[in-house]
Amino acid sequence: MMNLNEKYNRDQFISFLKEVFLKDFKSDIRPISTSNYKSFDKAHSLGRSESLDLHVFEFEYSGSFNKRIALAKDAFQVMKQSATFQALAVFHSPGGDDWRLSLMTANPQRTEKGKVTLAYSNPRRYSFFLGANAKVNTPTKFLLTKGTIQNFDDLKGRFSLEVVNKEFYREIAKNFLKLVGGKMNPEDNGESFKPMLKLPSTTAKGKTVSEFAVRLIGRIIFCWFLKEKQSEAGISLMPKELLSLEAVKKYPDYYHTVLEPIFFEVLNQHPRSRKDPFYSNSYSLIPYLNGGLFSPHDDDFYKRTNGDLQSQFHNTLSIPDKWFVDFFETLETYNFTIDENTSFDEELSIDPEMLGRIFENLL
Repeated sequence: MMNLNEKYNRDQFISFLKEVFLKDFKSDIRPISTSNYKSFDKAHSLGRSESLDLHVFEFEYSGSFNKRIALAKDAFQVMKQSATFQALAVFHSPGGDDWRLSLMTANPQRTEKGKVTLAYSNPRRYSFFLGANAKVNTPTKFLLTKGTIQNFDDLKGRFSLEVVNKEFYREIAKNFLKLVGGKMNPEDNGESFKPMLKLPSTTAKGKTVSEFAVRLIGRIIFCWFLKEKQSEAGISLMPKELLSLEAVKKYPDYYHTVLEPIFFEVLNQHPRSRKDPFYSNSYSLIPYLNGGLFSPHDDDFYKRTNGDLQSQFHNTLSIPDKWFVDFFETLETYNFTIDENTSFDEELSIDPEMLGRIFENLL
């Protein structure tokens, strides 16, 4: 069985195609000239599935994957030259531990006389991020657990950003209900949860509780994206030692000890205005965000007086660490990306647009 957390290995990949993924894959390894392509160093055709009319390619490049658009465009040119309109493609760098498996499709254009030309319309690439630094829960489910591809629609469904987003949102909704209490939809097994969130106000029910929970989840996920963004020195803007499953286990009473300061004393404060200890150590790496998301609302129940390190609502606003453990376990099974998808190139990872969907739908 191919391990999706390992560096790309051609022999293992071909075995995976033959034994697990494509029922009629025929291996036929042939080099492809790369003299006309600047983005990759080597290219190979690995074989074909006749029943799916699907070619399999392998593209090797140097350096990082930052040139993803150029790689995609050159790969589509390779497909065009071989009159291929449906392909699986591996993109890997021998010097890196990570790789991508992409489904690439295009529509053949026809001339006025009805002849098929080699021009493409509507090219699309959908990519799973794999390798040592990837979170492979989702690709494992769609590439391995679901077994052999039945038809091309099945293949497209396995490489669907919409499906990945829907699965992620379902997990977020479940964690939301764990926080505020409620029952899952019947199609999601109808599981019921007692509320884990306790707010100070005796009148804080219904809308107030739900809005607090949505703000909390949205703020955490925003911070999760900050972990993906790096400073000019190559350092994450949200240190893992503060925002991770390990951090929850390290810092008891995690919401009051870590998250409240990050939200309201760090992200909401210019570095010159931050108070000790929130302007030094790991906190110094976190940027100031002047967007309102981290401005405390009255119903955030956050109020500190000078000299106090914790809010006066510390003992009456309660979120068990167990909830954060469950929630962060969910987040850590997905790949997050801050790279913007284009009209023809989509990374099958969670992108910032998901924040809008969460705020809109949970309420």
